[in-house]
Amino acid sequence: MRTFSLLDGTRFEMATPTANFLAGGLGSFGYWIMGIPFDNIKNRILAAPLDAPKLRFWPVARGIYATQGWRGYYAGLSLCIIRAFPVNACAFLVYESLMRAMGAEKTRA
Repeated sequence: MRTFSLLDGTRFEMATPTANFLAGGLGSFGYWIMGIPFDNIKNRILAAPLDAPKLRFWPVARGIYATQGWRGYYAGLSLCIIRAFPVNACAFLVYESLMRAMGAEKTRA
């Protein structure tokens, strides 16, 4: 498993569970910062009334930019990150802990 090896032997050395927790939480930041614009476009397409003409990706994306600018693509990011950090941090910690408990590190070449 990769860890924060540059910190080994320093006063900032992290325990493996702490590193796993932070890796899962910070990984969720990267995912949602890249994914929320697409999620917002998808949500607008899905929330359109059934009797409305079929919406396409690029016209919806252009419409968001025309009405709200770049901020429109990132609407809801703060709430999403507040939810995502603890959920993904705990999930990654549990996953890595179970893999360690089952001895998966010993099977890696």
